[in-house]
Amino acid sequence: MITLTFAVICYFIFFVITNYLNTSSYFNIKKITFVGLEDRAIADRIAKIYLGENIFRSHLVEIMNDIKLRYPQFYDLKIARNFPDCLTIYVVQRKPLAQLYLRNKEYFLIDKDGTIISEAQENKFDNFIIIDGVRGLSALHFGQRVLSNESKAALELVSVVLARQDQLSKLITNFALDNVSVDISKYPTISMKIGGLEIRFSDNFFYSDKINMLIKLLPNLKDKIDQIRYIDMRFDEPAISF
Repeated sequence: MITLTFAVICYFIFFVITNYLNTSSYFNIKKITFVGLEDRAIADRIAKIYLGENIFRSHLVEIMNDIKLRYPQFYDLKIARNFPDCLTIYVVQRKPLAQLYLRNKEYFLIDKDGTIISEAQENKFDNFIIIDGVRGLSALHFGQRVLSNESKAALELVSVVLARQDQLSKLITNFALDNVSVDISKYPTISMKIGGLEIRFSDNFFYSDKINMLIKLLPNLKDKIDQIRYIDMRFDEPAISF
């Protein structure tokens, strides 16, 4: 009898405490802090949704998935409760790697995973390599993923060029990122143009080796670059067409 009474008392205490934690305004979310997000407007829009919710009844995984769905430019999120009434949201944002160009004259920023992380604009973005000639796309939208073999190869080539841009800029006159275009319309041949210089690659993804080979080759062609039609890097040894 004593054991039963003790159990009833414990349950009653548990019920009272739980009810207080879940209903007291003292535990309503009053502040949300963002780490890694500099866009104040987006931060305010997110905070507005969850301010006022009870911190104990807030399901952090659901909140995280909801924010990711609304903002595909976020690569990853972590959310921590700071009792009694605060949340901290840690944001890892996707970084643009290149710009994708469509034939309807629209430019989109795209990250290394092939996710579109900008709205369309009519003019090209500054300081981003252009990827052109993606087939099978008549339209794109913010948050869409472009996962074709062609786009994957182009993004890999862009990554290597960006890693070597300091060396390339010393060897090629007027080298600038938004003056570099990667055309994949004739895939598996990939044509990269840097100003008036065309360089051809295959889809074998050995781009780091090929760019290193190009960097060693260019000093020997310094006085002849204006006469070159293209440099073909698809073979074991570069082929130069004048």
